Amino acid sequence: MLGLKYELDVYNAGVKECKERCKILNSHLADGTKMFMVGNRFTLADIALFCSVIGAFSTTLDAGFRKAMPAVSSWFERVAQQSAVINTCGVTRLCEKALKPQDPAKAVAVEVPTKAEETKAVDDDDFDPFADDEEEDEEAEKAKQARMKEIAKTAKSYGKVVVAKSIIVWEVKPWGEETDLKELADKILAIEMDGLFWKTEWKKEPIAYGVFKIVIGATVEDDKVSTDTVQEKIEELEDLVQSVDIQSFNKL
Repeated sequence: MLGLKYELDVYNAGVKECKERCKILNSHLADGTKMFMVGNRFTLADIALFCSVIGAFSTTLDAGFRKAMPAVSSWFERVAQQSAVINTCGVTRLCEKALKPQDPAKAVAVEVPTKAEETKAVDDDDFDPFADDEEEDEEAEKAKQARMKEIAKTAKSYGKVVVAKSIIVWEVKPWGEETDLKELADKILAIEMDGLFWKTEWKKEPIAYGVFKIVIGATVEDDKVSTDTVQEKIEELEDLVQSVDIQSFNKL
């Protein structure tokens, strides 16, 4: 693709193999029970696979293929939004149309005109001995008005403030099976902070030996709320809470 060597058959075979492997990953994720490769946690498996396919998703796996493979495509976008991935790999852009390698032997030479030729061509094209001055003024005014509208539209768009938000899911483990989970959930939902918006529903999931944990989520405004602060406030419920872990963290 970068012009180092042109072997179209080898390239097409590589693309075919990549798509076949993506189909396998899509089948693995298609049951809807997993957000990441290993359950609902972002792990080293996701990082290793992401680094293997980032080039393909950016250059070869176009919108049509991603539509046919929704599970693995959603997984890729979810991993790409992780703060650790963005800090390391930058923002990943998906390709709309697959790139194709170019044969250097068929490259067409483009003649670059000299400065004198460019000036002459512009002068010849612009000069009209029969032009009406009034017509030119009208055209110039129309162009000016169109430009002013474009500037106004751009200025208006700059006035919009985009608030960075994240979805956080916490796992809260109680001290034992006697702990009243509803009471615990009510106390967590009662924690109030500017920029913290709790989900009204929470889940009860088994740990072991009849003990259950609470899985509860919230949307936070990144500039206003620290996840560590929220976690500390949950841990302050010492009579009910044994430990608190972040299950998932997704940027909006």
